Amino acid sequence: MEGMIDFITGVVVNSSATGEVVLDCGPFGVEVVLPTRELELVEVGVRLRVYSIVRISVESGAIRAIGSVSRDDRDSMAALLEIPGIGPKVVLSMFSKLGGDGVRQALGAEDVQVLSSVPGLGAKSAGKLIISCKGKGFPLAPKEGAEVVSRPVASGVASLESDAQRSVVSGLIGLGWKEAEAVAKVIAVSEECDKSDAGAIMRLALKTG
Repeated sequence: MEGMIDFITGVVVNSSATGEVVLDCGPFGVEVVLPTRELELVEVGVRLRVYSIVRISVESGAIRAIGSVSRDDRDSMAALLEIPGIGPKVVLSMFSKLGGDGVRQALGAEDVQVLSSVPGLGAKSAGKLIISCKGKGFPLAPKEGAEVVSRPVASGVASLESDAQRSVVSGLIGLGWKEAEAVAKVIAVSEECDKSDAGAIMRLALKTG
């Protein structure tokens, strides 16, 4: 059984190499598990916003929250968790290994080889996952050579080029920045570093804040 608390905001108390992050949310602390590649955006003592999925074990009553600093990635995680046989461990492993854009691109390209490189997801399971995602209308990247419908030029977060940039924007918003300011700052500092390096983008954004 699962539900959605849209986001959890608090000051980071501690984090672990396996993705567990504890947030001080006033009178109580909340543990949220993130994809490990997002840990470079986590700093003890800094306020962080996490878009979450709360899962409640029917058998034990235990409550566990997983999520991402990116709303888009959280929504993709939630969609994957609706597929039979896909649990939080596999979903977190997918986003830790490939990142949100990587997961969506691999599914859209039906790339079994890339998906099966995820720990806990073999070739057979990856093939079933691709079929299940197509049946459920999971948001997939277009296949190479497929016709792409022309759309208006994106603005705001949608205009950013990489998953790393979007993750940093979400992190800055969690620190109290306005979305427009966060997007503008990320675009500006991305000219000075690798657009796929979330840690470098975040450090430059905070340094030049």
